[in-house]
Amino acid sequence: SDRVAQYPVISDSLKDASDAYTWVSSGQRFRSVFELSEQAASALKEKAKCVASTGAVTKMDEVACQQILDRVESVFPSVKKPTGELFGPAADRALTAAESYLEYFLPDTKASIDGEAQISRYDRLM
Repeated sequence: SDRVAQYPVISDSLKDASDAYTWVSSGQRFRSVFELSEQAASALKEKAKCVASTGAVTKMDEVACQQILDRVESVFPSVKKPTGELFGPAADRALTAAESYLEYFLPDTKASIDGEAQISRYDRLM
């Protein structure tokens, strides 16, 4: 349904997947695999056209939009928010936790055998 594709998290994910596919398929290493998969997808598309042209698919789409997506949007209105707003706070918490663990487990400097500091924590991570 076009309605699902309009959710920011879905449209952003589709764009990222498309970019990843373009990048990977442009390489020589996987070219034969992608050519075979594209041929299979093309054959499947032709078979799916027959089913999609019936009224059953249209009816299923209407039911999905009216009964399922309306409920999802009423229970989780944030599904319409931009991707950054959805995942930003969770990513911030994850980064804060990771930094805390680094502070605890990774000493500030790496000492040499003589006990002298050789490299800072920042330099080791970068």
